[in-house]
Amino acid sequence: MKSLISAVLMAVVIIGGCLFYTNKLDDLSLELAEKCINILSYIKDDNYDEAKEHTDELDEFLEQKKIILASFIDHNELDKIEMNLEQMKVYIAEENRADSLAYGKALSALFLHFPKNYKVKIENVL
Repeated sequence: MKSLISAVLMAVVIIGGCLFYTNKLDDLSLELAEKCINILSYIKDDNYDEAKEHTDELDEFLEQKKIILASFIDHNELDKIEMNLEQMKVYIAEENRADSLAYGKALSALFLHFPKNYKVKIENVL
């Protein structure tokens, strides 16, 4: 009887941890993508001052969440995010619409992509 209770308790802890992990990852991904989409709208409106300001805020936010991101996603993917953000910042500073939009779209795609790879599901376990 004790082993059954222990097994059920461990299963509940594992399932609860998986749910917490998945929800946290989804929330963070959506929040980052939303911030990036806002920046893209400023770029489309040729409002580079606002785009720069919000890009700096996104950079600060990523710095604050770096520990969480590093525990959730692959470090190579985190490097891609940082590289795209830095490139987007340069193109925004130069007011280069096409390239800043391209890197912003890539950054947004990366933000929306990582929960798909790191959610706890059978395809990712096997």
